[in-house]
Amino acid sequence: MEKNWVSVLTAQDATSTVKTLIDTIEVPKEVSKLVEIGTQVSIPGCTTLEDISWVMEVECINAPWGGGQQFVSDAIVPTAPVNACLIPSKIHDCDLPVSPGMKLNLYTTFNLALTINAKVRYFGKFR
Repeated sequence: MEKNWVSVLTAQDATSTVKTLIDTIEVPKEVSKLVEIGTQVSIPGCTTLEDISWVMEVECINAPWGGGQQFVSDAIVPTAPVNACLIPSKIHDCDLPVSPGMKLNLYTTFNLALTINAKVRYFGKFR
């Protein structure tokens, strides 16, 4: 059985490169693997020629895969005056064993300090 999920949309202080907790999700019943994970990033009013990239982290203290996994976004560089950055979501395939009831902490760290704070949402699929 496949179960898709979406986290809350969380504002992040992207003016610094601080690891930020976006959400904590609980693994539902009837699944045994996290098979896809991605982020949706919104930056209204972003400036041109500002490199935008981030690291996604999934952590769980009792995970059989060592407690933490990291995924890297593509780098985005807006090249024309914009009112909001359209940042394509990247879906990462993965094969992480999970158990019902496990709590997965979802973090994001931007690689460079940005002039405007981003909003981040996670999404993914269990199987």
